[in-house]
Amino acid sequence: RRYDSRLSRYREVLPGVPYLPPPPQERTLPPISEEQLAALLLEEELDLLVERALSRRVAGVSPQLARNTILAAGLDPLATLDSLGELEFSRLSQQINELARRYTAGDFQPTLLYRQGQPADFAALPLSIWQGEDLQSVPSMGAALDLYYQTRQATQQFTSHQHSLTK
Repeated sequence: RRYDSRLSRYREVLPGVPYLPPPPQERTLPPISEEQLAALLLEEELDLLVERALSRRVAGVSPQLARNTILAAGLDPLATLDSLGELEFSRLSQQINELARRYTAGDFQPTLLYRQGQPADFAALPLSIWQGEDLQSVPSMGAALDLYYQTRQATQQFTSHQHSLTK
């Protein structure tokens, strides 16, 4: 792919142009203290959702994992940064550090989320946001990914053939 100055103001990716790596991300690796977390998140705009701030500032935290962390900490999923106090930062820090501990220990429980009998999502750990949903534990992340993407590909092929027949 070609990226010139119209698509990226930081770097160009074009034949013959020296390679420049992407800009470093301003994310902190867990474990992280509640004071560090508060300082990091409060650098963002105060009306920003906590979910968005976590995924922007903490390395390894996706929006989905941020949402799960917020729920596991007992906070409102729609909370903004200006609504957080010491207790909330402490709870968030504990949850993030627990995830980091599990990651370091290799304590994974690959899980597939099913909707309407089909794998709809996957995660390395069962997520609180999936509570009450149809879940299946699988032996490894590789098995979870294989099952998820094989089903997705089969569904896409079926839809494509169905569209061709309808046409």
